[in-house]
Amino acid sequence: MNEYGSYIFKKGHPFSSYFLEGTIFPVTENLYPFYSASSYSENVFPQSVVSGDPTSSGMILWTRIDPSYIEGASNKKVNAEAETWKSDLSRLTDSAAEDVFVLVEIAQTDDFSVPVLRALAPVWSEHDYVVRIDTDTYLEKDSTYYYRFITKNGWISPVGRCRTLPGAEDEIKEVSIGHVSCQDYTNGHFTAFTHLAAEDIAFFIHLGDYVYEVTGNADYQAPDNFREVDLPSGSPTAYTLEDYRQLYKTYRTDFHLQRLHERHAMVAVWDDHEYANDTYYPGVAPDDDLEPNMERRSFANQAWFEHMPCRFTYQTEDGAESTLAVYRHIEIGSLAGIYMMDERLYRDSFPCGNEPADRYFTDGCAERESSERSMLGSRQREWLLDKLASSKSKWNIWGNQVQVTQLKFLGRFINLDSWDGFPYERNTIARAIANHQVPNFIALTGDFHTFEASHIQEHYRSGKSKPIGVEFMVGPISSNHLIETTKNYADHLLEKVPLPIKETTDAVESYVPSVIKEGIKLPVTRLFTEFQNIIKVENPWIQLFDSTSHGYAVLTLSETKADWKAYAVDTIEELESPKSLLLHCEVPEGESVIRVLKKNTYF
Repeated sequence: MNEYGSYIFKKGHPFSSYFLEGTIFPVTENLYPFYSASSYSENVFPQSVVSGDPTSSGMILWTRIDPSYIEGASNKKVNAEAETWKSDLSRLTDSAAEDVFVLVEIAQTDDFSVPVLRALAPVWSEHDYVVRIDTDTYLEKDSTYYYRFITKNGWISPVGRCRTLPGAEDEIKEVSIGHVSCQDYTNGHFTAFTHLAAEDIAFFIHLGDYVYEVTGNADYQAPDNFREVDLPSGSPTAYTLEDYRQLYKTYRTDFHLQRLHERHAMVAVWDDHEYANDTYYPGVAPDDDLEPNMERRSFANQAWFEHMPCRFTYQTEDGAESTLAVYRHIEIGSLAGIYMMDERLYRDSFPCGNEPADRYFTDGCAERESSERSMLGSRQREWLLDKLASSKSKWNIWGNQVQVTQLKFLGRFINLDSWDGFPYERNTIARAIANHQVPNFIALTGDFHTFEASHIQEHYRSGKSKPIGVEFMVGPISSNHLIETTKNYADHLLEKVPLPIKETTDAVESYVPSVIKEGIKLPVTRLFTEFQNIIKVENPWIQLFDSTSHGYAVLTLSETKADWKAYAVDTIEELESPKSLLLHCEVPEGESVIRVLKKNTYF
């Protein structure tokens, strides 16, 4: 069973502890003539601003400055000077004349007339000129703040807005959370993000595939790139540190993504494409090479840590050095606890082999059921189980990357990259939820490019099983959903998709007798209608299934119910797009029941 790999980052990792801790240096003096806000240019702050991981007293704030506008600070310089800057304000003020800082201003009004915090923050020259600060302990709970960054020469960033959380013991009546995943820059505009930016939410959860390491893979991307990503290596696939950095820098220039980050904080974890498709421990990218590539995995990790506003935790291996972990717990008063998981870094390999036919649309194998197989690793799993067993939150929300509920088609498992590849561990978690009577358990899921609402079962063996929670899966922001993938392959469907045509048409006829056997000549939308019908019959715990749309979801939690709304945008091919309500469900407090209130889809 896999644990923490030495490649993650240990004492030899490239970061200063001040970078990881998001250290800032508050100032009480006016630093005039330095840091006097005077000019705005999008060229200076090309990735705008980002906030993340809110607490009741602060959050992570991030920006990046084009290196042609600033010298920046080396790790060595910060390590040598930081303690002096903390203890001697005059030394800090003297150093402000150097071109190594930005000034961060935080206020409760967007004109910054009465700042509540002014502090200097290093621009990390060895980390792509990013600024990463943690304002935890500096702000008041349950309050809205505005923030901006100012360079020594007076360049000012766009203004960001963020909101701190209620106190851990505070009783709150209601909170709303955004829910997104899977944004492929090469496939189209991120039009859904502008609509999510306009929602009244506390923050949004991003469940991974924030970037895609490839820029033209026909298996899951459009055949012709809608937008180009030029990697420094010249390769269509990211392999180097500069390649991975370029992905984040390019994605963050998207107009809609910038509007969202400027408006709301993000709570994020990675899935596979932040490194490589279907990755598993230790740093294997199965589509590229079955040998572990520790250096490439480390490059991907470093770029993620540099560009994502995530508060890391420090873990210690037995008798070894400290490592960084991204799984964590966020509390929203007494109303909700959120458990953000890492379902990639520690997972075992595929149970039945690495070929596509072993991973997708497979009968499975005996190894799939092994009690030794783990997606989470023992330490992360025990952390989750301990948190759930001791939870005092009314709602318990699992930030989960891949599908929890079993998914079969024509008697075969569709995807063993999901929890179907780890049924023993899945059942262990489900039994713990049932035995400890963990209340109101909801998994928020991404990855599969599909909108789903399902009942999580205690087990999926033959016979009845008690639902112990609910899974809400969000569709993609811009990545290909299943109907787009099918349309891309329509001319060569039998060559590309391992679906036996005779068995498929026989199954369609048996489930939906009105369908005439037409083989692959069925129109794609008609074929998908029947596919949907078969999915729901073979997987009765799945109540809603739609893989025809791009969009986002909002989960609203109250004392009496959880309300989930999924929104679809009309297009990702135009810069702007209207949205519509696709699905609307509610879960009554104390029940694992999905009440469908609206189903705006032909499936």
